[in-house]
Amino acid sequence: LFGQKGGIVAQGRDDSVVMKNLYELSGIKGEDVFKSTAEHPFTIRKDSSSTGNETLYVYAPISFDGVTAQWGIGSATNYDVFTAVAHHMIYILIAVGIIGILLLLAVLISFVTKRLSTPMSDLQGVVENFARLDLRADNPANVRARGYLGREDEIGAMTGDLADLANNLRATMGKSNASSESVAATSEELTATAQSTSNASRDVSQAIQNIAEGATSQAQDTQ
Repeated sequence: LFGQKGGIVAQGRDDSVVMKNLYELSGIKGEDVFKSTAEHPFTIRKDSSSTGNETLYVYAPISFDGVTAQWGIGSATNYDVFTAVAHHMIYILIAVGIIGILLLLAVLISFVTKRLSTPMSDLQGVVENFARLDLRADNPANVRARGYLGREDEIGAMTGDLADLANNLRATMGKSNASSESVAATSEELTATAQSTSNASRDVSQAIQNIAEGATSQAQDTQ
């Protein structure tokens, strides 16, 4: 507590400064203090002469009932007291930010897995089935892949192309099977024709032999 001219009348921590001049000790000006208000006090930040720590000094005028003289009050607070709260809030914000980033990464990983990794794995299974000539529609990989036909992205386009490829392969294999069956039937007919020709040749040979034997017998009878 100090008077208008700076004389200190009370000090809560150091009685040795009582009756000394605040303005001379602190280097502040009285007009700066007394033109301020309690709502907007005069503040100054500097290192404390006693502790050496950065300190925030706050000064404001006060009045007492029935007293016309102006008085002022001042306080000194280690600046770390103010910054400690700010540092604590910064740590909290950093922690919240890290947690938010981790959650965002988890969501992105889940999204990528659902939208890309799993479909690509299923489509790879379809291609592997094609390599084994397994074109069954009820194949598990094919069943899962059909679920991507409605998508309007690259996965949907690839699924549609693979579906067209599967249909074309089925049609080609169907034609090949039909051709194979036709060739087999033709082979059977040719085999039957050859067998019939062989039998006819054997009959003709037998008939010729019989005629020859008959002619020989008649010649002997004539003699």
